[in-house]
Amino acid sequence: MGRLQTWSSTYGGPPLARGTYKAATTLDFAALPLDTYAGLAAVGDPYNVLAIMAIMAGNGQVQLWHVKSGKQQCLVQVFVEPCATITLRLEVWGGQRYRFAYSTDGSTWNPLPTDSFSLNGTYLPPWDRGVRVALMAQGESGHRATFHNFIIRNQR
Repeated sequence: MGRLQTWSSTYGGPPLARGTYKAATTLDFAALPLDTYAGLAAVGDPYNVLAIMAIMAGNGQVQLWHVKSGKQQCLVQVFVEPCATITLRLEVWGGQRYRFAYSTDGSTWNPLPTDSFSLNGTYLPPWDRGVRVALMAQGESGHRATFHNFIIRNQR
């Protein structure tokens, strides 16, 4: 099993073209420390993000975060049954439309309910940057999140 190694916050990986792709990660949900978030995000910059995050806060949850101009908002919150691992997925069409889902068994996908079929992500990349897909973890100093994999697949 791997450990999350962090890099400088000034480098988030190579930008993805305005493509159509799926990204997914499986994380060790049972070992996620209390009040620690871990997940998968489409990042324009630190102030513009769409993310699907798992959290252990008494009972397990999956949340959809929207950060626009530095203001974070939880758009969706669903409770999930205890499980050893959870797989989080984001789907992108044309670099602008985003959908998020999770799976507790690795095969049955549960889309996060939103007001429309997909979320508009045109605000994500500032004019001089591209969107990056990233693993994210947030919690107390010393808390760890274990990601088992990170997969990006072109859908064209």
